[in-house]
Amino acid sequence: MVKQQWRFLGMNTFRILCVNEYMRKGGGEYYFLQLVNGLSAKGCEVVGLSGRGDMERLAGKNIRFYGPDIRSRIATLVELLRNEQFDVLHANSFRELIPLVIAKQLSSSKCPVIYTKHNLNKLERCAFSRRLYGIFLRHFVKKTVVLSQKEGRHLVRDCYVPADKVAVIYNGVERGEKSLCGCNDRKWDVCFVGRMAPEKDPYLFLDVVRALDSMISNLKVVVAGDGDMLESVKTYAKTLGVIDRIDFLGWVDDVPEICSNSKILILTSKREQMPISVLQSMSAGTPVVSVDVGAIDEVVVHGINGFMVEHRSSEAIACRVLEILSDGGLWRDLSTNAKRIFEETFSLDSMLKEFILVCNSLIAS
Repeated sequence: MVKQQWRFLGMNTFRILCVNEYMRKGGGEYYFLQLVNGLSAKGCEVVGLSGRGDMERLAGKNIRFYGPDIRSRIATLVELLRNEQFDVLHANSFRELIPLVIAKQLSSSKCPVIYTKHNLNKLERCAFSRRLYGIFLRHFVKKTVVLSQKEGRHLVRDCYVPADKVAVIYNGVERGEKSLCGCNDRKWDVCFVGRMAPEKDPYLFLDVVRALDSMISNLKVVVAGDGDMLESVKTYAKTLGVIDRIDFLGWVDDVPEICSNSKILILTSKREQMPISVLQSMSAGTPVVSVDVGAIDEVVVHGINGFMVEHRSSEAIACRVLEILSDGGLWRDLSTNAKRIFEETFSLDSMLKEFILVCNSLIAS
């Protein structure tokens, strides 16, 4: 027990290998960077291994890079596991879990494997493949980390993974350094943060902007994110006649700065687990209006730190936004609660402490 307490305070003595597929722009990659850098700051010895990508410029000195093909990755992992000592192995995606497990078998490593599950994968689309997926996790993974209670229930109920092999650890982000207190002090009325991709449904967001434009004079909107759909999204904004209302910033590194200068974050995704942008907004005291998708209801408490909209209706979303912007007292209450809930449950420090606790328990066993 004393050992656990010292580790919890940052004196961590275990060595962990964290493996990621590519440093692309996305929530999973952001999680990988936060985990590697955060565990290092807590005193763990961390070796990060990843394919290259746009976000590699944000990587620290303890992240190494390896080739794109699976054979070279397995060879690199085998050599690493044979030549260096680790206490725990971590895969940041199912695609990287497979080569990691193969390399572990080939190198005769006895290290326990932790797998963080960010999204649904193709094996979960039918009952038979879900069963195979569950068998793989039961046999080769000591602990599967999921980002929501809903996802944990799914693994246990639908994939037959034992409950004691599943750990729910909510995503966490760093506390925002800047948080403008007043609603009227913020530059933009609403913001959208995310890739310009079909699953984020930026077109629905633009439909909301068009509805708001008829309700609010001098509406100011910001969109942070890029992707293959960016130009078509801009074209659609022109078609709707709202292009002049929107600041398209492209990819930004400092999302908390955008959130702290926005009055409300709008989430229109078709598929989500635990989006980083919502947590970054909460850390800045920015209320969230979101469609009911994934595990968002575990983050956004209806009427407390934002609003959930059951149907994917642009008018319904716009009406909730207008309700908040028209009532200064309501905005202040939602903002205060957003910061409080973030501090209690979704800070990076909370995530790291829970992850370290899982690692310590596996090492002890």
